[in-house]
Amino acid sequence: MALLRNKKAQESGGGTKAAALVAIIGGLVLLYILFLPPSERMRLLNETEENQTTTTNETTAAEANVTLLLEHPGILEYISSTDYEKVIPSLSLYTKTEATTLQTAQAVTIKSSWFSQQAYNLTFNIPDLKYADNIMFSFNIDKAEGNIIVSVNGREIYNKETKDKNIAVQIPKDLLFNQNNLIVSVSSVGFEFWKANEYQLSSLNLVADITDISAQVSQSKFVISSTENNNLDTATMKFYVDCVNIYDLSKLDVQINNHLVYSQIPSCGDYVSQQISPAILASGENTISFNTEFKKPTTAYYNIDNIILKLKLKEITPTTYYFDLSGEQFNAVKAGTKKLLMKFLFPDPVTSKKADIYVNGIKTGIDTKDSRYNRTINDYSKQGSNSIKIMPRNTFEIVDLEVRYES
Repeated sequence: MALLRNKKAQESGGGTKAAALVAIIGGLVLLYILFLPPSERMRLLNETEENQTTTTNETTAAEANVTLLLEHPGILEYISSTDYEKVIPSLSLYTKTEATTLQTAQAVTIKSSWFSQQAYNLTFNIPDLKYADNIMFSFNIDKAEGNIIVSVNGREIYNKETKDKNIAVQIPKDLLFNQNNLIVSVSSVGFEFWKANEYQLSSLNLVADITDISAQVSQSKFVISSTENNNLDTATMKFYVDCVNIYDLSKLDVQINNHLVYSQIPSCGDYVSQQISPAILASGENTISFNTEFKKPTTAYYNIDNIILKLKLKEITPTTYYFDLSGEQFNAVKAGTKKLLMKFLFPDPVTSKKADIYVNGIKTGIDTKDSRYNRTINDYSKQGSNSIKIMPRNTFEIVDLEVRYES
């Protein structure tokens, strides 16, 4: 027992000595710090505090829920090919001249006496004198006495007594206007007051050769999508021209959206190829028109076939988005205590959204009509810089692309 007490006493004494030694060393360190120059003492204390703060901040960053990426991509456009063709229907340009009745009457009587005058007054219109020729006034005579007189716009063009039953009077074109007046009358009886000159006319017709120029112009529509228009690089118009009566041909004008893109007499039996400025084309409906002005009257015409507008589109380069993942965050993701969530917000829950998504080169995808789409990308992540590339498989819009680091 005495031996045991001695051993415990020795151990107790040893512990007291160790505690005293620690206290002495601590005191020496404190004295050392107190006797340091102020600048050195401040630097030493700051480094200790920074180390403690860094450790605390790293722990906080690894544990916090944060947004690592937030972008607003907008409309992503998809093209299946860079080459497109717009096919325009074939057409013909020509003029057509036909005998056209301007005015007609079944029967009229004209008289002249001392006591009365009775004439036939006829008004007629010619909208475009340029395309009117061979203007003729014809009638049958059922009864005749005296001279029959025909005047146009106050100018006498026919005055004679005739026994013919069928009369045709050509009206000089230089006497005509767009609106005209024709008067048929009979000559005066002179001093023979007891007489009356009279004509009875039937089947009165005023005719002219009118050239219809409406077929000198032909117009068609074609549609260019917004994706095609936004990425248009070059445009080329091609068509084949066949002609009849080549010596009567005039310039062929081609306009797209009221911009003149071609104006010359084409080589008949050959293709025309013409570069088009992409700036004159528009998203949606576009108008192409072919126009000529033939020498008239003529049987010349253009047949235009295989009309094609070739569009060459630029390659669409997908946008790549980047976010950083610290070492502590990456370790938490791999350990499964945190997750990386890739989130998409779309403008509507109706349209189809299809795309290939590459996260750090690893392929995943979207195929949804919903307005939101979320996907965990823990297995695709890496420490440091991470990338997300979106390659659309149809055209759609992304309002927000977000990557969340969260529990």
